[in-house]
Amino acid sequence: PDGDGILSSLDQFPDDPSRAFIAYYPADPGTWNTYFFEDYWPNLGDYDFNDLVVKYQYEYYLNANNEVVDLVAHFWVRASGASFANGFGFKLDIPNASVLNVTGYVHSDTSVALNANKTEKGSSDEAVIIVYNNLRASLGNMFNVKHDQPEVVTAPIAVRVYLNKVKQADVSTVNPFIFVDQDRGREAHLMGYAPTSKANPDYFGKGDDDSNGGVYYRSKQRYPWGLDVPSDVRHLLETIDFTIGYPDFVKWAESGGTLHQDWYRTNLYTPALY
Repeated sequence: PDGDGILSSLDQFPDDPSRAFIAYYPADPGTWNTYFFEDYWPNLGDYDFNDLVVKYQYEYYLNANNEVVDLVAHFWVRASGASFANGFGFKLDIPNASVLNVTGYVHSDTSVALNANKTEKGSSDEAVIIVYNNLRASLGNMFNVKHDQPEVVTAPIAVRVYLNKVKQADVSTVNPFIFVDQDRGREAHLMGYAPTSKANPDYFGKGDDDSNGGVYYRSKQRYPWGLDVPSDVRHLLETIDFTIGYPDFVKWAESGGTLHQDWYRTNLYTPALY
């Protein structure tokens, strides 16, 4: 009936000709994966990996030609062990012109300049969405990382990116990052993920950072500053070294991810985790 050529019995949006299907990552709706970030990059710092802990799920809305017309990014901040006023966002490797509009982000001020389509102003060959421009101002900091403090339950948010019919493969890889203490050039991404055009190259190779050969955000010990864990994983409390709390993490990191791929299932501090 909506004229998109998809039978109503198969069409998840039978009254909307611009949408026909929805795909989820993780695959089960309502489940979460977990991002962890350490904000002392290019130094490892205390390496408790709780400076920002974010649960996430992505929804891809597709039309009858399997082109993505909406990406809805669900984020739920579960902990902030940072003293800095950090920001959080993600990059999509598509031209900025492929984004029609962005809604649902949380900005406490106008410190991040936006294009008319609400992406961050910058290079035209990437689309950068700043989800929180200042987490400390919007949510506070040092919460859910100490036993002597009550648990803080934040509200999940949904950031909707309206797209101009892009291939699903082009937006299947989301590149999340933080920027440290309002220094927009000091970005920390997942290991191997490229920085945005706003990143300051002077940070690379300093401190513990050993980014080289196109492999960004890898320490001399082969440790990352950002983690994407395919599960709803608990985090460690303040000052508990991540390599001790999750003992299999060390061999996983040193092997380049080939060994102990389920490292996050074994921890030594279960009572100390939220």
